[in-house]
Amino acid sequence: MKKLPLTPLKRSLVAQKFVAWLNSLVEEGHGRQSLDQARASIVTLAELLADDGHITHPHAQTMQTVNVPSVAHNPSPTRLLDGTELVHLLTVARESGRNPQQNIRNQLVMLLLCKVALRREEVSALRWQDVVLNQGRPMLRVGKSLFPVPRELVQMLDHWRNLITEELGEPAPNSALVRRVWKGGRVGRQGLSADGVWLIVVELSKDASIERVTPDDLRRSIAAGMRDGGTSLEEINHLLRHRSIRVTERFLAKIPAKTPLPGDKAEVEDDYDEDEDYDVDD
Repeated sequence: MKKLPLTPLKRSLVAQKFVAWLNSLVEEGHGRQSLDQARASIVTLAELLADDGHITHPHAQTMQTVNVPSVAHNPSPTRLLDGTELVHLLTVARESGRNPQQNIRNQLVMLLLCKVALRREEVSALRWQDVVLNQGRPMLRVGKSLFPVPRELVQMLDHWRNLITEELGEPAPNSALVRRVWKGGRVGRQGLSADGVWLIVVELSKDASIERVTPDDLRRSIAAGMRDGGTSLEEINHLLRHRSIRVTERFLAKIPAKTPLPGDKAEVEDDYDEDEDYDVDD
């Protein structure tokens, strides 16, 4: 952060200039994904500057209000990952960060996206009080729904919680679950934004030498794998948290058939041992 030209940078972080820059990218012919990545980079930079005291948090929030301008619709093929690619992404998440803290955080993000099919906004909104025990079974509360937490995700939550506790003390129940991690390894108190979640996935796919992947691609891949693996429409609807079965039917109809992911149907249900002790919030 010290190496950045902070004075001219702070002068440039104005919503009006941000909008003008995004519009110039549209004029240069950049597509929606490039614009999303450009916006996410600036929003994340503003959040980091605010956390470090160089600008105010209200100033940073004005950058979040800027939306990507509309571009000519040029639909691209649906990006679906097979089981091997998903496993590779999860493996890369263990070692691609700048420090061990980022590695743990990135693994947690990927597990939430791949095991519970969360949207990036849902990952950003999670609080520690959303990790609960229901009849002795670890569950994750997302909106009004409860989802069983696979063992691998429980273990990662324990690692992440211990790391936060060592640096900042026991996390408050209403505090952000997924947080920023600074380059030096310090865990922030502020939660990771939805744009930050998006950037993590995009960067991990780059590190994995896989064509650019977004959180939406992961969600579609999980849904398609469950469908093609024989999971009932009702179960898929519950996992995706759609308003109705009809919404899920339309969602799946837009996704081409693919090879089922290994263990799609039973991954969440079978990956649990009732006799094992889990260190989670009640």
